[in-house]
Amino acid sequence: MMKRLVKSAIEIGGLYRPYGWLQRNKGLILTYHGVTTSKDRQEWSHLHVDEFERQMTYLKNHYRPISLSQLMDMLEAGTVESNTAVVTFDDGYRSVYKLAYPILKRLGIPTTVFLISEFLSEKEQTPGYIWPDKITTWLDSTRDKHVDLSQFGLGRYSLDTPEKAYAARGQITKELKLKPIAKRDEVMNFLSDKFESAVNHEAFATYHPMSWDEARTMGQDELITLGGHTRTHPILSRVEEKDLDGEIAGGKADVEAKLGYSIDEFAYPNGRDIDISPASRTVAQSSFRCAVTTVEGLNEPGEDPFMLKRMNIGSDLTFSRFKALLSGIYSR
Repeated sequence: MMKRLVKSAIEIGGLYRPYGWLQRNKGLILTYHGVTTSKDRQEWSHLHVDEFERQMTYLKNHYRPISLSQLMDMLEAGTVESNTAVVTFDDGYRSVYKLAYPILKRLGIPTTVFLISEFLSEKEQTPGYIWPDKITTWLDSTRDKHVDLSQFGLGRYSLDTPEKAYAARGQITKELKLKPIAKRDEVMNFLSDKFESAVNHEAFATYHPMSWDEARTMGQDELITLGGHTRTHPILSRVEEKDLDGEIAGGKADVEAKLGYSIDEFAYPNGRDIDISPASRTVAQSSFRCAVTTVEGLNEPGEDPFMLKRMNIGSDLTFSRFKALLSGIYSR
């Protein structure tokens, strides 16, 4: 409690600046997912484009944005230069290409975009979604007042109001992340059979992937590095060991085949400590140069290059807290 109060006082009083000076030789990596123009559907993982531009302008003016590869070079050399910062995007949403990329290009900010290979592949047929976003499309489209998943060991969730539907999809997603993949897919198939026919895909464009042509266009820019993020975005600690190589190394091979060149940076899906099994880390190590998590913190020489920490940026973050977050006061 006292630690939180001290951090809040530092944030409110703007005292993160001297604190940031103490952290200046540690590597900062930021995590983003999507960007949106909508203020009606404000998801945590989809930051409004105006706020994203404000954050990137601040980053450009007060830090030294570098690529993840440059940070790795510094970590391996044993010295991280002052005030370096790396921008990353997970998943491969089309909004990264349409909205974020023009801002990053104008400001000259290097960025790594981690791609889910089958998420982008689906764009060539019908609108594709990452599996948690599929739950969003289903529960936000139905007129049913509840969904009963008790047969799968889950609960009965009210959908009476948009607020209750939002809470339901959050809770269902949270619980499915803890299930073995086969059990998760049983629930997903049930929900698809029940709700898919009601979905108007145009209403959920925020969740659509970029196309491979768009990914290749970004990848041709020297500012943009494309990396791997598995084939289907499973929680790797819930994947059977025999399937890990297909998800991690196979996803890498998929992206490389589409791009025509090799990639060597990886992001673990969900990325918390409990989401990363020792076996998945071993496969990542055999396929990539480095891997990032969503464990919050800064990176120093001597860090495990396959457990790099990041600061996670969401739509609920005030600008003052964003500035404090960059200083490292909320790091481990």
